[in-house]
Amino acid sequence: MQTVPDSLFRPDSVAIIGAGEKPGQIGSGLVLSITDGFAGPVYCVNPQYERLFGKPCYASVLDLPQSVSHAVIAVNRNRVMDCIRQCAQTAVRHVIVISAGFKETDAVGAALEEEMAAFCREHEIVLLGPNTLGLINTACSFNCTFLPDRIAQGSVSVISQSGGVGMAILASLRDQHCGVAKWAGIGNQAVLDAEMFLRYFAQDPQTAAIAVCFEGLRDLPGFLRLAAEVNRTKPVVLLRDGKSTTGKKAAASHTGALVQSSRVMHDLVEQYGLLEADGCRSCAVMLKALTCGRRPDGARTIVLSNTAGPAILATDRMESLGVLLPQPTQALRDALDAKAGKQMQLKNPADISSNGLTPKTYETAAKTLLSSPEYDLLLGFFSLNPHLSLPDAELIEAVRAAEKPAVACFLSSFEAFAAYDRSRLEQAGIPCFCDPQDAADAVAALSGYAKASACQSQHVQPMLTAAQCCAVEEFLRDFPKNEQLVLPERLSKQLLALAGFPVSVPVVAHTAMQAADAAEAFGYPVALKVESYVIQHKTDVGGVRLGLQDRAAVKEAFLQMDSAMKRLDPSACVTVQPMAQSGFEVMLGAARLHDTPLMAAGMGGIYAEAFQDMAFRLAPLQEGQAERMLQSLRCAPVLNGFRTPPLDRAGVCQLLQRLSELMQAFAQIREVDLNPCRVYENGCAILDARIVLQL
Repeated sequence: MQTVPDSLFRPDSVAIIGAGEKPGQIGSGLVLSITDGFAGPVYCVNPQYERLFGKPCYASVLDLPQSVSHAVIAVNRNRVMDCIRQCAQTAVRHVIVISAGFKETDAVGAALEEEMAAFCREHEIVLLGPNTLGLINTACSFNCTFLPDRIAQGSVSVISQSGGVGMAILASLRDQHCGVAKWAGIGNQAVLDAEMFLRYFAQDPQTAAIAVCFEGLRDLPGFLRLAAEVNRTKPVVLLRDGKSTTGKKAAASHTGALVQSSRVMHDLVEQYGLLEADGCRSCAVMLKALTCGRRPDGARTIVLSNTAGPAILATDRMESLGVLLPQPTQALRDALDAKAGKQMQLKNPADISSNGLTPKTYETAAKTLLSSPEYDLLLGFFSLNPHLSLPDAELIEAVRAAEKPAVACFLSSFEAFAAYDRSRLEQAGIPCFCDPQDAADAVAALSGYAKASACQSQHVQPMLTAAQCCAVEEFLRDFPKNEQLVLPERLSKQLLALAGFPVSVPVVAHTAMQAADAAEAFGYPVALKVESYVIQHKTDVGGVRLGLQDRAAVKEAFLQMDSAMKRLDPSACVTVQPMAQSGFEVMLGAARLHDTPLMAAGMGGIYAEAFQDMAFRLAPLQEGQAERMLQSLRCAPVLNGFRTPPLDRAGVCQLLQRLSELMQAFAQIREVDLNPCRVYENGCAILDARIVLQL
């Protein structure tokens, strides 16, 4: 398997192919960036010049006085392959292609990129790009981008698909006084991709936290699984573009359409215990907190302030991000009152301004709260004003004594905050901010990472038996190969019944008499539905008749439906099935996301797509994940019993688990809709089903 070698970030010598000296050009930017700090030989290559920046310029890498370890290419796309071939002739082992115009542009560019990737693999050349901004390693002052800048050394490493977003992250990190270890612009990922860089940074001793900024990944499920694994030892913060849509492919089912929801990525990030930023600034804030601050053992947070308003703003933000903010017990309130010698009227958030704005008062409160087993983390607010004495030393002592983390927020202008010497606090592991939202994001990062670290995945007992798998496999053999097929309800339910789902399989009726006989066998009331490979939305065309109470009603409905449906699809037929009793309707389903089953659950019925009340997880579902899906829905209070007895959530979870196993066992099943499923106090009923096959 291709990997990112450490040598990519540690060049011995560099050739800049396409070097220039005109201000604002990529070629001149590369020369200025690379020569500013890098100690090794740097050679300019461009046949249009004899000298650049007062030094010799060579016509090609073949003319260089020595072989180089790295070549940076910034020429027209049609010349890139010739340059790479010359690099191979001179044993250049690392090539960074800045040039654009490849698969991101058109089919010709895509073909050139394929040729480039194949050539580099064949000749064992490490290829970064094309269409990349480059890479940075602050440990050896190697800024291999065309944007000259001195980047402060630190312990954050960044993987960015977009060069612009990646540079914005660097700017935001600088604003937070947070240094960088390494930075990689992955561009088109012709060979080296985000997953490979994530594996590399996971092992890199200079990297303590990792940011991944991406638009689209080759294998999103595989990347998230790897990120969750890395996150156990190093925090991983995600920042993604294009949140408005996750999938762009037309889908043949409700579930397939809902996979395109922006909720999908949100739920998958939660499933794998990862952290997600909503912008470059929040990403930098989270990274600063995770590298500067202590890691809490839990997520219970207390807010301590000498002014109420900003603390309430931060509390609102933290609650929206899932931070736990429990109120103090009476025992803790009494303990603080005793130590302070006065009534502190402790709440969460705790505004202690009425008891005097002295460092001693703050220290007493901070020490008592942090040393309590009720809290894992403290967010402290200070007013940065010459009239007030700040409790810096007191907060440092409280953190030291309790061995628990704290985050500090100074209420001031950015200018005053930048001028204030907060080095003692940050060296003591207390990250400092001057905006309540930033402070809240920092707390959310620390508490979210604590929750993710404490979460242990547990497998569930399989529900699908070997006999059921064999029956489904035999059933699938009867369908034509190499086709996508949308199974009608009857065949979909037949497959589900073979897999052990509690479902009633409809009966085909070719005459009114057959329909009436089938209704008698099921018992009244019954429903008639059209079966067709052409007609997908049966209700919209009158292809559903419900609540038929006797033979006469069944016969009349059959005669009306049969003729009407055959005008729409001559091969259509009518099926008979028993009516289910009324109940609350949910939708369960599954689709493929990069071939991995994506499970869906939400409010069902004909308004499923309108309300978009859905939750998603990737298969396999671990212990408790199906239940967490249901509890995250807006309709969860109904399932839990809203003015009615609780409904059978356990039964819904079992359906989701069985569906997850079915999708894992049979790659031919591309999408499944169980919509609606009716949920009762005891049990569930699948009223309608649609399965999409790719055989």
